[in-house]
Amino acid sequence: MVQPKLPLRNTPLSRLTTNQLIIFGLGLAVCLLYALYTQRIWEDWFITFRSSKNLAMGNGLVYQPGERLHTFTSPLGVLIPALLSWLWGSHSDEAVIWSFRIIGAFFMGGAGILLYRIAKASFRSWSSVLLVVGLFFLDIKSIDNAINGMETAFMLFFTVLFVYAVWSEEHVKWKLSALALAGLMWTRPDAFIIAGGILAGYVLFGNKTAPQTYLNRIRKAVMTVVAGGLLYLPWLVFASVYYGSFIPNTILAKGLGASVSPLHLLKRFLAFPIRAFTDPLEYNFLGLIFSPAYSFWGGWPVYFIVFSKVLSLISVFYWLVPGGRTIGRITSLGAFMGASYLGTLVQIPYPWYIPPVTLLSIVSLAAAYDQLISLGKSRVLQYVGYAAAGVILVTQASIFAFGAYNGRLQQQLIEANRKQVGQWLKANAQLQETVFLECLGYIGFYSGLKMYDYPGLSSREVIDVRKSLIPHHNSLARIINRLHPDWLVLRNLEIGNIKKESSVLDSDYAIHKVFSVADQVRAQPSLPGKGLFLFDQTFTVFHRKTPKQQAYKAVRTNAPGDQHRSDAAFTIQD
Repeated sequence: MVQPKLPLRNTPLSRLTTNQLIIFGLGLAVCLLYALYTQRIWEDWFITFRSSKNLAMGNGLVYQPGERLHTFTSPLGVLIPALLSWLWGSHSDEAVIWSFRIIGAFFMGGAGILLYRIAKASFRSWSSVLLVVGLFFLDIKSIDNAINGMETAFMLFFTVLFVYAVWSEEHVKWKLSALALAGLMWTRPDAFIIAGGILAGYVLFGNKTAPQTYLNRIRKAVMTVVAGGLLYLPWLVFASVYYGSFIPNTILAKGLGASVSPLHLLKRFLAFPIRAFTDPLEYNFLGLIFSPAYSFWGGWPVYFIVFSKVLSLISVFYWLVPGGRTIGRITSLGAFMGASYLGTLVQIPYPWYIPPVTLLSIVSLAAAYDQLISLGKSRVLQYVGYAAAGVILVTQASIFAFGAYNGRLQQQLIEANRKQVGQWLKANAQLQETVFLECLGYIGFYSGLKMYDYPGLSSREVIDVRKSLIPHHNSLARIINRLHPDWLVLRNLEIGNIKKESSVLDSDYAIHKVFSVADQVRAQPSLPGKGLFLFDQTFTVFHRKTPKQQAYKAVRTNAPGDQHRSDAAFTIQD
């Protein structure tokens, strides 16, 4: 199979063509217009930003002043907002998030330029280039998480820079790939999984326009890993000294109590190709790569999930095609490694984990498409290919439109409700009091209180209790009974689960306030992705009773004819 020539020689990154500037502007516009329309600020932004703001105010890089706990995952995701907060002043939180959004938009525009360069150099058909750029800027998870406070924009830029560096001709030395690898690691510590897949693809498949021996490619890969690791080393040293461990507490909390052996995980990892075909659609990771965020919660057209799985099967396994486009095989192996990792180790496929896999899948999908329409001289085959590309782009645009509407309502209803809970606690709780809850972001930030969050992202106490409760480490009732928090903020489903295990809510706590947007959610009968809204539509705030109140409750409980509130009130209702 003849490979297209790669005209990247003597093309410095600083030299931009008119088309590349247009693509950069397009990426900037899509991100900022989406941010203006939705006003999205994701829950986890406030978990990280509380640490960022504490650093800017001189309290240290900590969530709770005085407690050195590694409560974030991304070093860049916490340090850049800290710098912005320091520059704007501690009372300009809105300016910080908008500055962070603009930075993310610039990184997305830069990623678009690099993708265009790679596609233009690698593919024969203009429609293949259009497919790459179009799918990238229409991926709802990528755009949403690039502007909602997550580190996704940095992750995507460094991923495509890494591909560019290892795929480019030999004038692009290992120094650029090492810099890109370091950028990935400073963005997410588990990024070495995807980077390893890309490097493995480079070593196995090479670059046919700049022939190299396996030994030369291995040498470049080793130099990339060593130099990239050295550039990441300062953070490892700092975290180890400052927190006592370079492993984020978020990872320890989410992985606590896992009874799965390394051998079992290895078997699941190796079985991923089989599971990709046999797992039920709603639990299949390949159905999430191109689909809307949290599609597994329900409320989305099944066609979107089927669409995602079909495109993902082509993309993730394209590296197995012997005569495939080299760039497609490299990115496909990277996507395969990322999908295998997330589909094996990550219990809940959070939408900000997925975009790097989607990015690599887009390139490999375009490679397969370009190879198909380049077969022979048949005009019919080309027109069929153009039509298929059109269907793919239109479907992706539909997902984007529905996702943008969903994100706007999520911000207006669910996130605004969470913010109110935090503000109410700040006004009604004592500064020394503690709060137990799962959704840490908005409520923890706006209340400013000491949080006992489940699974323990910001709380060493919760992790210690969960360790002592294994194998019942996920029991909210048992954790509450051990910690005795002053306040509880619970969803309806969590209340129901706790009441099935214990009477602690009735005996030790009293309901103080219910924050609900259930009526507004119910007023949206055709809301896409409604399942997630139903889960988060109501939060009930409990306050711990005084000993005198608890004693009175015990007497009342034993009195004949006492009426208790029905558990049926605490169910998810549409």
